[in-house]
Amino acid sequence: AKGAAEYDLEYYMRDLVRGNKKEGNLAASPPPPAPPGRILKGALLPLLLNADFSDGCVPVKVLADVSGKSSAKIASLANDYRTKSSKAFATKAQWDAESVSDQYYFDLSCYALWRTAGDLIP
Repeated sequence: AKGAAEYDLEYYMRDLVRGNKKEGNLAASPPPPAPPGRILKGALLPLLLNADFSDGCVPVKVLADVSGKSSAKIASLANDYRTKSSKAFATKAQWDAESVSDQYYFDLSCYALWRTAGDLIP
């Protein structure tokens, strides 16, 4: 697996050997595969985010207060964003289970809630 330093070295070596062409150099090497997702656990997890975006988690509760929208409306929008974005997220790092305790599904769910907040906060 290559890290940032190896990718930088590869870029500069290709530039040194082949020069800077206007149309670009050779395509970059493929990125390393994502490591297996971690299992998130602890008492704080349900307060940070839950699978159904209910008002049991603090961000949804605060978003409902700030936006004036119901938690059901927030959950509906967040679920829509999660569904629409799941394919793109899965190509980078596939989750093992559709549970917020899975690291990559948690990331997807956080993104969906963030997009929802972007739509609802005045």
